[in-house]
Amino acid sequence: SRWHSRIGRWTANFVEGLGAFRARKPLLRVLWTSTAIWLADFGNNRIVRYEPGAGTETSWTLADPRLIFLNSSQLAFDERGFLWITQRGGASVDRFDPATGELTSYPGFDQPNHFDFFAGRLYVSEGVSGNGRVAVLDPLHAVATLRTIAPEILEVRQFPNRQATVRT
Repeated sequence: SRWHSRIGRWTANFVEGLGAFRARKPLLRVLWTSTAIWLADFGNNRIVRYEPGAGTETSWTLADPRLIFLNSSQLAFDERGFLWITQRGGASVDRFDPATGELTSYPGFDQPNHFDFFAGRLYVSEGVSGNGRVAVLDPLHAVATLRTIAPEILEVRQFPNRQATVRT
């Protein structure tokens, strides 16, 4: 469709323009907010924050990609400003605080795909068997692990007049 082709071209230009972007796989999960673009770098287990036009990107590596692929499948902000991420390969749902770098992981999911917020809980679809199921996560009563991740700031290479072609 027209909308998807515009988004596809813009995404390709953006990804190609990131000089510091080291994605091993061309699979990204993208979330646009009013001030920044957030990426789940599928192949490098990173969260990337980029402000359009900025000369740098900020990223946080969630796990060493030489040891495990987390395979992020969705990311979304909640009303408190936490970034939630489902990790198919990591079998977890993670809550990331961009202000502090704190990552809270809720393990025990079976291939979590997507989620939605309702009444303070997350409803998470899992890809088990052929039918799948929905699991409910209540962050106030769930077992979790907590750690802090230091941000990495990398220079971004700009391509101001370059157009990429994407087939959609």
